[in-house]
Amino acid sequence: MKSGIRFSPGLNMRAVGTGMVWGLALMLGTAILQSVLAAMAPLNEGTLGLLSLAYRGLAALVGGYVAARKASSWGWVHGATAGTALVLSLFAVSGVWWALPTLADFLKIMGVGSLMGSLGGVVGINSGNR
Repeated sequence: MKSGIRFSPGLNMRAVGTGMVWGLALMLGTAILQSVLAAMAPLNEGTLGLLSLAYRGLAALVGGYVAARKASSWGWVHGATAGTALVLSLFAVSGVWWALPTLADFLKIMGVGSLMGSLGGVVGINSGNR
């Protein structure tokens, strides 16, 4: 049996946490990239919002992939959980410094995080050697 904290018969929270950390690291890197791009070329509000959503989706995809690879089971569940945890942690951090988004924006971003994390989990569990 693999080590890790389990809250249900198959959910490995250590794998979800590892995926979330990878996603947060990617988010940090893309935030730096976005700030450099914004300094070089002025971006309007719509473009910044779309880039931010794309970065969050990419981070959730990578986090879901890593979580599923580490858990070696239930790829879509581990991926969706890692993507959701990643987005929730970003909201917790952003709520400290900025205003929280509207409910519609929150649901959109949560949907993207869960869907992309789940997709990353499916890819992670089905990719080659473990």
